Amino acid sequence: MKIVNVIFLFIVLTALLSCNSKNNFDQKMNTHDRLILENSFETADVHSAIYSIQSLLSRDTNNLGLMDTLTNLYLQIGNQQSAFNLSGKILEQKPENIEMLEIRGKTAANIRRAQIAVDVYSKLFEIDKNTRYLYEIAVQSFNTGNVSYGKKVVETIINSPRSKTDLYSYKLPNGQIIEIPVKAVAHYFIGSYNEVNGKEAEAINHYQKALEIYPKYGLAANKLRDILKL
Repeated sequence: MKIVNVIFLFIVLTALLSCNSKNNFDQKMNTHDRLILENSFETADVHSAIYSIQSLLSRDTNNLGLMDTLTNLYLQIGNQQSAFNLSGKILEQKPENIEMLEIRGKTAANIRRAQIAVDVYSKLFEIDKNTRYLYEIAVQSFNTGNVSYGKKVVETIINSPRSKTDLYSYKLPNGQIIEIPVKAVAHYFIGSYNEVNGKEAEAINHYQKALEIYPKYGLAANKLRDILKL
């Protein structure tokens, strides 16, 4: 079974459990939708699951379990805007929900709401001092045009001992996910910025440092090779 189907089945099972644990809406009214949801679980039909959960939520508007499930299903089909909107509604009731904060930050970045992404990742960093959140703050600060602040955050990452052990996940074009120390990613990022702005010597320095931290960092190696024309 494909990984995506396993994830989908887990998400829909969560919704079914949420329905079974709730008794505050008319069972006769939602029987049809529940049957659709159960069938979507058996057939891995994401769109049918979304339809049935939307219908259930129209009568059980505060069911956070269903809202959580629907948010994740939106991500499954690549509906970034809807996932962004719904995660925001969940956070109004549970402002420190780590999963929803991460979804909100990721989708905000993907739909180019950079300042919201900065705010969300700042909140995440307050809760959990993982430097991967600082990296996201730096990148999105650059995207807002606040380059000076972005540079300061990158320097904070580079000078943090924790950034050597905190990991940042990359998804390669072939679908493979690799994890790289945040410090190496920060060096690569600022190296790319320097290269684009004509500061090749500084770029080389950062690419080399990224490779010292993570020798298998293919992106940094390729950049360095291109600059040095090896």
